[in-house]
Amino acid sequence: MARAVRRRKDPREAVAALAPLAIQTLSDIMQGSGSETARIAAAREVLDRVHGKGKTGEAEGGLTVVVRRFSDDPAGDAASGG
Repeated sequence: MARAVRRRKDPREAVAALAPLAIQTLSDIMQGSGSETARIAAAREVLDRVHGKGKTGEAEGGLTVVVRRFSDDPAGDAASGG
């Protein structure tokens, strides 16, 4: 099953040469009768490669909410004479 991969000087080339085997392996896991957890993990890996990993709101430039209490307002302290 495993094929010999010709040695390459550039490690990226060696990894790229293994990509079809990695995809086939993920496909086999997804379609196999193994654990549901393994099949879901394989499916996620495939989807992450195709669509990119999901990002959190912070990574996407999400909304920042600042909550202030009246007691935190320095202008309010001066106005109250305190």
